[in-house]
Amino acid sequence: MNKNTQIDDLRSQIRLLEKDTARDDNIIVPFGISEIDDFLSGNGLMLGKVHEVLGDLHFRLGNVSSIGFVVALLVRISEQIGTNKEILWCVKNKNIVTGNLSASGLNWLGLNSNRIIQVNASSEVDMIWAIEEGLRCSGIMAVVAELDEPRKGAASETSIFWRKLQLATEKNGVTGFMLRPNTKNISFISSVAETRWRISPCLTQDWRPKWNLQLLKARNGRSNSIPVIWDPITRSFRVSK
Repeated sequence: MNKNTQIDDLRSQIRLLEKDTARDDNIIVPFGISEIDDFLSGNGLMLGKVHEVLGDLHFRLGNVSSIGFVVALLVRISEQIGTNKEILWCVKNKNIVTGNLSASGLNWLGLNSNRIIQVNASSEVDMIWAIEEGLRCSGIMAVVAELDEPRKGAASETSIFWRKLQLATEKNGVTGFMLRPNTKNISFISSVAETRWRISPCLTQDWRPKWNLQLLKARNGRSNSIPVIWDPITRSFRVSK
């Protein structure tokens, strides 16, 4: 048996293992607006998958809008599936004073801050371990991880790491959100994610947050770009004029 044949056989075995461990009861949570749902496979955000959210290219605080968007999604998911499960939020080397999530900010967006378990890892290895363990815990609704700028050779950019995340989410039904800052070079980013978004802040006419959502990639879907407003009171998105 030559090397290529062995590789093909190994790939076939991996596919069989993935089929055995994958869940066939994926839940889909719609955004509630056709301008997004129609471009996603299943007409909504599929839970039990890994999703990537990139920050704005030109905004210095690149993760602010991404965090707001993901929090809005967490609120939407909680409302739609009726759960109060906890959420694991993983960061690395954040300042204990300025790096923590704002409880008042989370509550303002509609998410009970008491549901957040925040992990501040001291190294990339520790953070990866926390992400993987969180995705293996079916008692958690979602795992959110604030990753570094993608760089070649980083442990968080290897295909093995992303494959582990994919298998863990599909087996246990925990949804993963991988946040990145204002990433310019996406050539090193894995293609495993179910969806990839870029979130940019927009000027708003009132107190409700407004973002431009760019759907860069959607498995079995299509890309699109649209400005939306998040209403924390109604816990819903609407298209901005």
